[in-house]
Amino acid sequence: MLDLVHSNDLEQLLDALAERIDGREALGFDLLDPIDVLVPNSATDAFVRRGLAERRGVALNVRTRWLESFAAELFRAEGAELPSRQLYEGRLLALFAGELGPELSTVAQYLGGAHTAAGKDVRRAQLARRLATIFEEYGWSRPEWIEGWLANRGAETSRPEVEEWQSELVRRVSPGIRLQLDTALPRPLYVFGFSYFARSFHALLSGLAQKSVVSIFSFNPCREFWEDVAAKPLGTVAREEENVLLSSCGRPGRDHVRFLDELTGFSAETRFSEPSGRSILSRLQADVLLRVGHSRTAPPIPADDSLRVLNAPSLRRAVEAIADEIWTLMNLECEQPVSFSDISVLVASREEAFAPVVTAVFEGANQIPLSTRFLVRTNSSSIAQICCALIELPFGPMTRKEVITVLSHPNIRPPELSTRDIERVVAELGIAFGLDASDHLGTYVERDVLSWDQGVSRAALSLFAEPDEFGVYEHAAIGPVALPARSLASLEWVGHFVALARALIDFARVMRVESMRISEWATWLVDRVAKFIRPVAKEDGRELERCLDQLERLEGLDTDLSGEARGPRVSGRLVAELARAALASSSGGARWEGVTVGSLEALRAIPSRFTFIVGLDETSFPAPARRDPLDLRSTQRAPLDVSATEHDRYALLEAIMGARERLTLVYLGRDEQSGEPIGPSRAIESVLFALEGHVDPSPRVLISDLPIRRSDVTLTFVDEAPREAEARAIGASIRARAGLEGTPLEARAVVEVVHPTERRAALDLMGLDDLPEPSRRPPESFSIYALRRFLECPLQGSAIAALGLRTERDETGGGEEPFRATPFDVWNLVESALPRGESAKQSLSRAARAAELRGAFPTGRLAAPERERVLSLLEEVLDRIASRFPGTRVDELVRARYVGGLDEPDVVVGRHRATHHLCRAPTVEVMGRLIPIVGTTALHLPNGAASVHFSLRPVDATALYLRGLRPWIELLLRASAGQAPIAQDALVFGLRGRSVELCVLSFRPVHRAEADARLAELAEEASRVHPYLAPCDPYFDLAARRAVETPEAYRSRVRLRFGSAADLRPTTSHRGPVPRPERFPIPVDVLEQTQRRLAPYLEAIVDREVV
Repeated sequence: MLDLVHSNDLEQLLDALAERIDGREALGFDLLDPIDVLVPNSATDAFVRRGLAERRGVALNVRTRWLESFAAELFRAEGAELPSRQLYEGRLLALFAGELGPELSTVAQYLGGAHTAAGKDVRRAQLARRLATIFEEYGWSRPEWIEGWLANRGAETSRPEVEEWQSELVRRVSPGIRLQLDTALPRPLYVFGFSYFARSFHALLSGLAQKSVVSIFSFNPCREFWEDVAAKPLGTVAREEENVLLSSCGRPGRDHVRFLDELTGFSAETRFSEPSGRSILSRLQADVLLRVGHSRTAPPIPADDSLRVLNAPSLRRAVEAIADEIWTLMNLECEQPVSFSDISVLVASREEAFAPVVTAVFEGANQIPLSTRFLVRTNSSSIAQICCALIELPFGPMTRKEVITVLSHPNIRPPELSTRDIERVVAELGIAFGLDASDHLGTYVERDVLSWDQGVSRAALSLFAEPDEFGVYEHAAIGPVALPARSLASLEWVGHFVALARALIDFARVMRVESMRISEWATWLVDRVAKFIRPVAKEDGRELERCLDQLERLEGLDTDLSGEARGPRVSGRLVAELARAALASSSGGARWEGVTVGSLEALRAIPSRFTFIVGLDETSFPAPARRDPLDLRSTQRAPLDVSATEHDRYALLEAIMGARERLTLVYLGRDEQSGEPIGPSRAIESVLFALEGHVDPSPRVLISDLPIRRSDVTLTFVDEAPREAEARAIGASIRARAGLEGTPLEARAVVEVVHPTERRAALDLMGLDDLPEPSRRPPESFSIYALRRFLECPLQGSAIAALGLRTERDETGGGEEPFRATPFDVWNLVESALPRGESAKQSLSRAARAAELRGAFPTGRLAAPERERVLSLLEEVLDRIASRFPGTRVDELVRARYVGGLDEPDVVVGRHRATHHLCRAPTVEVMGRLIPIVGTTALHLPNGAASVHFSLRPVDATALYLRGLRPWIELLLRASAGQAPIAQDALVFGLRGRSVELCVLSFRPVHRAEADARLAELAEEASRVHPYLAPCDPYFDLAARRAVETPEAYRSRVRLRFGSAADLRPTTSHRGPVPRPERFPIPVDVLEQTQRRLAPYLEAIVDREVV
């Protein structure tokens, strides 16, 4: 017997279900017998269980099942196999592993079109998965096709060339198809809450009803006969002709209702409920229920709160507005108090983007409790993303950036390691790309100096091996190996890096070279992923379990063409593709209490007292109806075929009918990138069109535009919004007083402008007890580099001092393979190769080999021409020094290395690159503490008469002033250390094409007292925060031309250097740890500040010349 109940209200359907269950005793069943209920999703499952428990006092023995798995179990009990996506996919994978024959030449041509074995495996996995989905859907929606193909009959589709090879595949992999069962069900079967299902399920349920009791509880939005309603898009429906929502959104439900009515001979029980009240929402629902178009006679009514449309400027503002509405509802005084469980937020599109924003905003809006159980999730979670990244990593180029992204992920990186540690050691090792030497076969790379395998091995070797003066360790068994600096190898965390990186390398190698059955791969992947990934956040444990479960389910694909669980051995590349697809299609769950947040797909018709639907954007809802070239149904539609567009529209119609008291539709009316306005989606236009004649004066009055900033909202429950609004108002007032409109404000600027009586309030708004200066802490030491960068740019220099950065390399990235030596690497090599008792060529050869082994110099065929280029530059540098200072021995060049805490004042150490004099670092007093100035100087003559420097760009007058900052600071250090005042020349070598140019800056002698004062002043200023733009470049431009400008003209000049034009020259402010320096203000007195900072340096220069 087939029992059918129609209703526009799931609560009414649930009443009918409870009555059927209570009446089972008359059929001979008792309370302990299972109650089988088929449901479409987990949200309906929860709704049924909770509703039955409320109505019957207990939901004992209720077994909710999915329709597909229930059908598969029934057929399996009769010894038949119901074709499923998993079965098709496993058999297709097995089929694609062998010879396909001439009948499948099209498929073989596609699979063989990849140029590599890994590429073929990817095509096998992707094609098998896509065809398995299509074949399963054919079985449900086109069973006659499958039956005909198995009987070698054509289906007469519109694309015979595609049908030819698809039918051959079905004949080879399909176990056959059955739509009828021979045995009766032992108990009544209840089918609840399906919006529609495929034709085969109609036939299956009809067959079951011949021998068993089958009750179908079907949602039907319209009480009237509406099977003749034609499906028409918005804009083609005449005003009086038809209900626009039924016509434009109702096709899937209309076909479903018609098929069910035909099965029961139009004898269904109806339990429709008319909307109560006289609100806009109830009128809209009544029109759908009664199939009323625009020919209604009811007079229009003013807009009310029952139906609203919110135009949100951004995704976050949309969610913040919903949070405010929720708290407004909670404060309503009404007969039936509002609880959080009365409220639902349905996400119609872009769920991956909405999910984290909803969680964050609700937490920040007085901690609104919420349940995100019914959000259909993909691999947007952190755990799923890192699982995918880990599994796919071995099959990419394994660049420095890709691998560091995995190694530094918080769920993989051990607590002993920081991301900065990993980046530092990888940069020192010079790793560029590739798992091991095999990745470089057939390329210009002849020596394995760029891969992860050799780099990690060098890091491990550095823990106990001693290198030579160039940092190279040689052993007969392994040959020459460049080791990282001893200072790096001595750090405790390097061992943790080696262990983690080596485990990742071993994982990647197995994925690349091993071949196993899919079930073996699944077991291995579950074990390895569980070892690599550890939960950190509260939700991580559940997410990890979900991901491991999806990987474990891959075992179901391990089958051959006979259906036995003994599939062929496959590569790791194929399994990686299967794992990626499995992780991307999984869904997760969370709590059940509080505001229900779920997808429109999951919650659709489930009743809710207050309903918010977000994601109704013009660009993303409804989903476009794309035509799949592999799906033969796309050109031959049949009844009960539902496109993605129709699916979304009908889900919206169901949600509208499920809303009780209030319905709020939200769309993004502004492009979040460009700021351009965007109109509402066609779905919202359908709702507004359906309300024509109901709303006075027009449905357009239901649309409310949300402010762009939350601080502009008068009443808000978002915690930070009131403080933000107050801060904006005060900030605008302060900028107006200070003449700094449109620029960020620092704390001191605020306090200096406000009235003394307002100072305390201003500090409170900034979360400060007082101005920042008293709470600042001086660094442990100042580096020569930090002081130089402060002179160049106070913004970046003070940040470098606070972070303790010591070298230029601390600011820069890298990771690219060195096809050509950069100017930075060229001059490093020249310095390293300054001869020590050997010829320049011999010295350069040893230095270049060490740089190549570290991955810092071109290798293979690219190495020889680069060595020749650098050798010519080295010889030219030596000739220039010798001609400038006749009789000078180049191997007498020395460096001074200033070290804090040194007992002896001057100690000579080592002969690596050049002789280093260890010197006691001068100290300066900052905030009552003596802080050493540390660092290594440039090369200079033993008598200090000249120092040698190298410029990364051609040396014009501005660049010469820039390069002169370092030798001036070093001159101050030498004078402060007690050396007699002497004059000094700074030899600045630059590259111009393939030749060397030399410029010279001459400095006057500096006395110790002057040096101490200058260094103390520099250190004191560098220890402060300088949140403004005052780069030295524009000022040096003026100094080079000996020009004079007014303060206003100079400030305009600085501003031009931070414009948006692509051809603007970068300044020293653009390089450093502070990103986007253009965000910071340019002080009104920027010229005066820069003059004050740089005047002592420029006054110390007595001459400049180009040699």
